[in-house]
This record gives sequence, structure tokens and C-alpha cells, in this order.
Amino acid sequence: MQNGANGSCPERAWMTKSQIAAEIRKIVKNQLDDCERAIKAGTRSIALFELEDAARKLKILADLLDK
Repeated sequence: MQNGANGSCPERAWMTKSQIAAEIRKIVKNQLDDCERAIKAGTRSIALFELEDAARKLKILADLLDK
């Protein structure tokens, strides 16, 4: 996710539906890949952190779409 001044993704004003969909796919893929690696390594706390991070990033994107 590209960072804006406050560490969130850029304003949605210039994001198309396909760009939003791509951003969602990227967040889910990256975070779930990290989560899977953590599970395989036996680090449950890291896996949980990765899921929480994915949820946080998706919430930021959802909040931007609501504006």
C-alpha cells in the first residue's frame, strides 16, 4: 500500500475500482503469506500479528472509501 502523509494509503479520489481491488488483493496476499510462514515456523504470536496487521490495513482502506 502506498503511504500518504499519515502512513495510510493515498486518497481514493484518484483510485479506480480495479486499483482498489488490486490493493485489497495485495494486502490479503502479502499478509496471509506472512501469516502462513509464521505458522510453519511455529511462531503463533507473529501469525496473529500478521492477521491483525491485515485487518488494520483493510480498515484503513475501507475508511478511505467511506469518505
